[in-house]
Amino acid sequence: MIFERPLKYHSILRDKIRQLFQKREIIPSNDFDIPFLSLDEAVLSGLNSMSLYENKEEENGFALGQLMPGNETYESYEELKDEEIVKFSPHNSSFVKIVHQSKDYVIEIIPPPRSFLVDAFLPKNVQGSKQCLVVDLDETLIHSALLKPLPYSKPDYEFTLEIKDEAKRIYLYCRPFLQEFLAYIKTRYECVIFTAGIEIYADVVLDYIDPDRVFTHRLYRSSCSMSPFGLVKDLRLLGRKLDRVVIIDNTPMSYILQAENAIPIKSWDNTCQKDDELFQLVKFLDLIGTEQDLVTSLKHHRARFNL
Repeated sequence: MIFERPLKYHSILRDKIRQLFQKREIIPSNDFDIPFLSLDEAVLSGLNSMSLYENKEEENGFALGQLMPGNETYESYEELKDEEIVKFSPHNSSFVKIVHQSKDYVIEIIPPPRSFLVDAFLPKNVQGSKQCLVVDLDETLIHSALLKPLPYSKPDYEFTLEIKDEAKRIYLYCRPFLQEFLAYIKTRYECVIFTAGIEIYADVVLDYIDPDRVFTHRLYRSSCSMSPFGLVKDLRLLGRKLDRVVIIDNTPMSYILQAENAIPIKSWDNTCQKDDELFQLVKFLDLIGTEQDLVTSLKHHRARFNL
């Protein structure tokens, strides 16, 4: 989310996406633009859901919370690709234009089972005129690991979960300035946590870091849509006006459907104790204010900082 960094990373990001699609024999065109607020290595690491990175404590680039098996009806894109599909053409969202054999390639995004219900994910907004702030969990607010911590890296919390019929000890680290961030957003927004992690894992983490329930709503992996490139958080399913919703996430694939609503943030783990992204994020949220149309405000400040 650091917006003073040079734009040279834009070409790096473009090349990384191009490499990804070429591996899948899908060639992106040269005339696309990617409206990220942050165009640095932070965003590149945020593409972990596209399997561009493999972190030392993760598998295939996914955060620990995303790797845990769940009880959802849908376990993978491959199991679903023959089911009912929502087709999304990226060039219509100004995210990225992709062509395959001179034809537009369509990313197939499969909505979660809940989206076929009449009700929206969130109940009617009882917080009046407050805008909706959607925040990711793993690598955005916290980092969790299975590896026993080194003596100089003391976890903030540890707990045991049964993963694949085996009890695993999980070590939780809180991102610097987490509590200051929660204190700031508590009275200003309708706060929603939207994680790709499973419920039994996320609830333990959230009960620890957020005992006061700053996040009045919790959405889990079962509310995510699926694509060949990773899980997608479709903000349309929240039941809120999109011009009053902002999402903060370290993984660009999460908000591919509503990139204009996103504030990207650098992925974090416990090896970076000098991190101040959440502190910078508070300043940026203060900058865009609580205007009626948050998307327009975000667009204005992107232009202002040449992002």
